[in-house]
Amino acid sequence: MSATRAGQVLRAQVEAAWQELEALTLAGMTPQEQAVAMKALKRLERNLAAAQPGAAQAPGG
Repeated sequence: MSATRAGQVLRAQVEAAWQELEALTLAGMTPQEQAVAMKALKRLERNLAAAQPGAAQAPGG
């Protein structure tokens, strides 16, 4: 099974938009700063996921 031509075009557009967003978001950050930011964002994600009713505590959270 494969995507339609329209689906392939859409995927390419989404990937390009994601790359642009990533470049804008990380502009001027060192690799170390990027790692610290990702660690904090993952912690925020775990906290929010754990706050969902019926959610199991994620490992490391």
